[in-house]
Amino acid sequence: MTIEVIPQQLQSLFTEMSFIASAKPGVKLCFKNKRHVDANSWFSIIYRTWYNESQGGRGNDIIRKCCEEAVQTYKQYKDTIFADLILDRMIKMRDGIVIIKTTYENDETKISVCSHLDISITILHMILPVHPLVKIAFPSTELP
Repeated sequence: MTIEVIPQQLQSLFTEMSFIASAKPGVKLCFKNKRHVDANSWFSIIYRTWYNESQGGRGNDIIRKCCEEAVQTYKQYKDTIFADLILDRMIKMRDGIVIIKTTYENDETKISVCSHLDISITILHMILPVHPLVKIAFPSTELP
């Protein structure tokens, strides 16, 4: 019996994907320290400013790059035992991005942030809708 070790490239990608997937409603992500902060507290404004974590810039870029890397990585590993694991993480990350979008619904940066997040979701949909194992409906930008 052979035990497959997850390559370091996948481990690093999975760490970023899992953090994005861990998004909760009303919480903003801080990528530098992998923290969640309340979207409406003064602490989060100070914290995110201190660490240069404005979602309009750094966060959107990280999310988009992670989506692009996930698609490229899936293409690279699609014929391996890791393909289904990558797809599972992509689906969870996509759902996390949808939750992040809802957090910004009443934010003053709504149009900018949400349009960037839509681009990230579109990047993931380059793979997800065509794969036969994906049998779930794609979520809208609103939570049920």
